[in-house]
Amino acid sequence: GADARGVDVEAAHVDAVKDALAVVGGRVDVGDARDVEVSGVDVVWCAWATWPRELRRAVSEKLRGLRAGAVVVGVVHGVDDADGAFDASFDVVATTRAPFSWGFADVVVSRRR
Repeated sequence: GADARGVDVEAAHVDAVKDALAVVGGRVDVGDARDVEVSGVDVVWCAWATWPRELRRAVSEKLRGLRAGAVVVGVVHGVDDADGAFDASFDVVATTRAPFSWGFADVVVSRRR
């Protein structure tokens, strides 16, 4: 029942997963994460393992627009504040290691305060 949305700059990535996500009520669109409207969103997945710090900060700023209780799942990184530390407007509720195509990586789950 969550309102889960995704965005990727690569149309081929979107095409590869959009049907599977639709089955579980998720949506993914082609676009830039800095331009996505997040108000009303319940869950955000950020596969930002390779994103430069400046891009993570810009998206983190956007994520501050999430409503209280919304969840952000981040690969390798949590939601950053301006200093690169965990953003104080989010609580880290879980961390784990998970398998990806390139190997294992940290996954940080945060909830908007």
